[in-house]
Amino acid sequence: MDTTYVLEYLLGQYCATNDEDSIQSGIETVREILRKHYVHRNEAGLIRSTIKEKGRHKVIDKISVDLNEKTDAYEATFSNLGIK
Repeated sequence: MDTTYVLEYLLGQYCATNDEDSIQSGIETVREILRKHYVHRNEAGLIRSTIKEKGRHKVIDKISVDLNEKTDAYEATFSNLGIK
């Protein structure tokens, strides 16, 4: 998964300043967000378990969406999480 866009977005949100202390704090915030929410394939089972137990969980993953013509509904597939 290409995380470039997600990383650029997060850095823009938390590090868009010239103040060195704020930049360092922002970098730590970005690291924490990625640690908590980025889905690694080898941790997919743990994340699915967390979702089942809590009912929801924010994730950073690559998502593909297709139209199911039989049900006339869109279906999303989470690449690293392995769910549809």
